[in-house]
Amino acid sequence: MASKSTSRPVPGRHASWGRDHEYERRGTLSLLAGIDLLSGEVLGLVRERHRSAEFIEFLQLADQHYPAGLRIRMVMDNHSAHISRETRAYLAGTPNRFEFIFTRRTDRGST
Repeated sequence: MASKSTSRPVPGRHASWGRDHEYERRGTLSLLAGIDLLSGEVLGLVRERHRSAEFIEFLQLADQHYPAGLRIRMVMDNHSAHISRETRAYLAGTPNRFEFIFTRRTDRGST
């Protein structure tokens, strides 16, 4: 990839060290997806961000997709959107519809 500028970074002048001088951000998307383990069907939602609003939108999609009365179990990480105040408020309005199973947080100090 060609650099937009021919000037190279000056050591000690900029505190940023995580990106090289040729890095150009082109944007990212967030994929919220689930797979039905019985049917193999994928339920997905692509958004520009992954906040509580987008996660709740995914929950609403799942709620509409599956018949009323079925409990929807989801395995996920502890992302802040998954455990936010907004998400908990939405879940309170749909009691016994969703069950969240969170993956274990890794302990970086253990082997």
